[in-house]
Amino acid sequence: MADEDDRLEYEGDTGRRPLPPADDARNEFDLADEMFEDDPDSVFFEEYEDVDAGDDRPEPEDFGFDEIARGEEPLTAAERRRQERQRGRGGRGGRGGVTRGLRAPKRRSRSGGRGGGGGGSRGGTNSLGIDNRTMRLGLGVLFAVVLIAVLALVVRDCRRDAQIDAYKQYVNNAAQVSEESAKQGPQLLTVLNNGKAQGVAALQQRVEALANQAQALQDRAAGLSPPGKLSSANDALLLGLQYRTTGLRSLQGALPEIVSQSDTAQAANLIKQNMKMFTASDVIVETSFIEPTSQALRDEGIQNVAPPDPDSAKFLRGSNDRYATDQFAKLLVAPLRRQRPSTSSGSNSSGGGDVHGTNLVSVTALPSGTLLSSSGTDLATDTEGFRVVVHNGGDFVENNINVTATLTYPDQSEPAASLTATIDTIDASKDVSIDVKGLTTDNLTFGTQGTLQVTVATVTGEENGNNNSARYPVKFVLG
Repeated sequence: MADEDDRLEYEGDTGRRPLPPADDARNEFDLADEMFEDDPDSVFFEEYEDVDAGDDRPEPEDFGFDEIARGEEPLTAAERRRQERQRGRGGRGGRGGVTRGLRAPKRRSRSGGRGGGGGGSRGGTNSLGIDNRTMRLGLGVLFAVVLIAVLALVVRDCRRDAQIDAYKQYVNNAAQVSEESAKQGPQLLTVLNNGKAQGVAALQQRVEALANQAQALQDRAAGLSPPGKLSSANDALLLGLQYRTTGLRSLQGALPEIVSQSDTAQAANLIKQNMKMFTASDVIVETSFIEPTSQALRDEGIQNVAPPDPDSAKFLRGSNDRYATDQFAKLLVAPLRRQRPSTSSGSNSSGGGDVHGTNLVSVTALPSGTLLSSSGTDLATDTEGFRVVVHNGGDFVENNINVTATLTYPDQSEPAASLTATIDTIDASKDVSIDVKGLTTDNLTFGTQGTLQVTVATVTGEENGNNNSARYPVKFVLG
């Protein structure tokens, strides 16, 4: 009993001293507290926590930055709160409990089916760390830029083709008009030479017909659609054609006075003034139409089209512009005054001084000057052509007379060479020489005799053409 009494000590109202606690014993309140502790892994507390949390509010947009940093799915709001509380308690260890093993299942990610480390249709990234949405936006912009560039090239090519077509169409049409107008110059001189010795009324009708044609050509030019850079050039073409139309109508009205004027100088002056209209038109067409058009085509890089050659667009070609001077205008007065006398029956009969015709005078080789003979001539191999002298044996000025030299060999079916030159004008009873060139050694058969035939074309009203041609035996020899 003593021992037992020694163990018991009365203390307070209990009358006994409590036993010292065992080393592994814990207060029952501690155990209860521990059981109801907010275990971050406890399903029990998670469920109540979710209930107390109230209605779910939409979470901020997840751009995947946490995934880039940690390589795992981001925590929910509840998980982050539990993690913060656990850090605040210092992370008690040794808690086992039944609730530790019952962990709440992880919530499925809102992005839906992310596979290993992000990269979904929303908020994912590619291997370069660039957001897929940004990548798609960039690709869309790039595609739009490429598409716009392609469309721009297509539009530019279409515009370029349209520009080239516009230039070609205009230049070809304008060239045709200018060349047709230029052909009226020789036709007018034929009328003024009065080869048929017509009266004033008939001459006026012929000049009027030319004036009407000139007006029609002027109207055609006015209807053309020049490209922007050729607008001024087309205006110049119109002005040149207008000068020609005006000159023809003025000459038509002046013919009665020219024929009846007793003063030859006065009559020649009337012709000269109208001829100046034609020479002015030639200057305008060449300097203000042909040259600017050529420059515009070069500037635009347009090929395979060109304005007419200046000579082919001239109204008074070659030396015909000399009729715009007093000296040569007088040469046209006599033919205009020379008219067939009328008979009592009213019909025209032939009279004196109305002869037309030319004849071949001589032919020499160039450059040697060797005179060709009808009995045969040896020529050097460097012969490049022939100088032909033609005489106008008629009473009228003749224009645009072709002279042809043809070389043939007996063993060849085709001519070895055929050369042509044109005499612009030849006055009555005058001689004119013209060089017919273009012969080369490729045309020659050395040591073989051939035949050179030279022919002067007949003129309007010429009745005898027998003296317009000659044949010369020739042999080309080395030495």
